[in-house]
Amino acid sequence: MCFIHIIILVEKLFYIEINMTLTIEQFFDRHTMSVHLRENLPPLAKKGRPGEWSLVELSEIPLTWEDVAAIADEILDYVERNDDAFIEDDWEQARIIQLRDYRIVITSYPFSNALEITAVKPTIRKTLESYSLDPKLFQRLANKAEGILIAGSPGAGKSTFGAALADFYASKGKIVKTIEKPRDLSVDNRITQYQMLDDDPEKTGDILLLMRPDYVIYDEVRKSRDFEVYSDLRLSGIGLVGVVHATNPMDAIQRFVGRIDLGLIPSIIDTVIFIDKGEIDSVFSLKMTVKVPTGMQSNDLARPVVVVSDFLNNDRPAYELFSFGEQVVLVPVGTARVARKERKLPIDEIRQELEFLLETTTFEVEQIGNSSIRVYVPSRLIPSVIGKNGSNIRELEKYLSLSIDIEPLDLIHDASLPDASPVKVLDEKKHLVLDLGSNFAGRNVDIMVGPQVVFSGTVDFSGQIRLSRKKGSTKRIEKMLLKADSPLTVRERK
Repeated sequence: MCFIHIIILVEKLFYIEINMTLTIEQFFDRHTMSVHLRENLPPLAKKGRPGEWSLVELSEIPLTWEDVAAIADEILDYVERNDDAFIEDDWEQARIIQLRDYRIVITSYPFSNALEITAVKPTIRKTLESYSLDPKLFQRLANKAEGILIAGSPGAGKSTFGAALADFYASKGKIVKTIEKPRDLSVDNRITQYQMLDDDPEKTGDILLLMRPDYVIYDEVRKSRDFEVYSDLRLSGIGLVGVVHATNPMDAIQRFVGRIDLGLIPSIIDTVIFIDKGEIDSVFSLKMTVKVPTGMQSNDLARPVVVVSDFLNNDRPAYELFSFGEQVVLVPVGTARVARKERKLPIDEIRQELEFLLETTTFEVEQIGNSSIRVYVPSRLIPSVIGKNGSNIRELEKYLSLSIDIEPLDLIHDASLPDASPVKVLDEKKHLVLDLGSNFAGRNVDIMVGPQVVFSGTVDFSGQIRLSRKKGSTKRIEKMLLKADSPLTVRERK
């Protein structure tokens, strides 16, 4: 029997009477953030501070199943006998326990492949003043910000800052509550801490609405229902501080996209604070405006835009969040000049949309700007493409979120087609196969009937293009082949 096991047996008999510490506590010192005990492995500990820690082996001797089970039994026995510990969640193979400042998770087979105990303890408790805040940020937190996201990677110090902010609001005479799962924030006694009622964020939110607190600290906003309850509480007028896992500040904002309307985001989030290595790394503010997104040129493309500004850098715009077609995109604007030079539009996708909208494959598309294209169509189709007083082209621009110029196709096509090569057409049941030859393998080509381009695409490495007969573009090609006297030809796209 190992030394640790002997200690456990003795403590289980006498620790209440002689006030000894639990075995799990003996693995901790003032630099230990967490302890990890697993059968058949030596005990491990994370030592250091948020963002700057190392994993240390506390002993060279692996723990047996009996060792870990004895420590787990000791913890559960303490919970039954004392008021300063309780079980947050109790499943058959997993228990979450709050024992004074320790958050302890015990897992066993089959949920985990080994008996394991993880104990976490805050290494420091900080005040808001200890973060050496920029005076401008301090004033914003004190007087204006009421929809705050604290973002950062796991272990970066998000919850520590959230607890400091909660204590700060409580010291200012505000009613502060917390929503936690589990309850492990180290906060002032004036702050009431709640866990999820019946594991339901909505029920918990409904009760808090009846209490009308000034601020709620929502620790671990993670699932869709958490984001929805966070938004409901904020829109009801309660000040919200949410703690979100994210690798950068913009990821935290984008986690709300798709869950709530874009136009509501600035009303729900006004300040994003990114924590790294226990300190404030960056701060962003959000506001809504109507403008032409950076990089676009036509005034017709104006739309609601969420501007994300670098708060500590004179509120300089850093990102823009807006609808682009059916998607919501986040675009950096601090490097807009570079982005305009390097950005390449998805011409193939744009062409597919235009084939459907124009109901023809006889056109060419050319990128002429960061958000502008030029479309070459046959002269006879130009009036219908533009529409009466430009109505059709405006609809196209709004749908594609692009500025579009229309030019005659004959400006770029030579009717004599000296570089066109014949195409062999193979008729299969499900496909129309265009055999172009190995010289065109892997190239982008135009397929033409006479002077008109009827299809543009990429040739596979066998020198063929296979067109499904179910597609409307294939049927149009077949109809044109039947009507035209000219053979099908191919030329490489420049």
